[in-house]
Amino acid sequence: MAKYFRFILIMVFFLLTVACEQKKVEKKIEVNPEIMGMWKSDDGCQLILEKNGDDIMLVKFSTANASDVGYTNLQLKAYKESIMTKFKPVESSIHLNISFLEGVVMVEQYCKQPLHKVDNY
Repeated sequence: MAKYFRFILIMVFFLLTVACEQKKVEKKIEVNPEIMGMWKSDDGCQLILEKNGDDIMLVKFSTANASDVGYTNLQLKAYKESIMTKFKPVESSIHLNISFLEGVVMVEQYCKQPLHKVDNY
């Protein structure tokens, strides 16, 4: 009888563990609305972000030398890393990392200087 009880207890524990792993839900990140709009840097980078329903869209990104890189109409995923809000494209083949902290945007690998908000967009 003790064997069956132990077997049942182990099976229940196993099933609960598997069920809990399946229920991992990504926490929705609250994105500061200040991030939406046009951003420019002194070295020629330009970024336009807009909210489209629950999604954040990169409308346009370009560098000083437009032949280097340019992206349009990308859906972005937001996540928190410490006190920074970071964005990356939902499409995993595009390697673009955008960081937002205290009114400044950084685009890693493409822009050497921070981007500042353009007021009249």
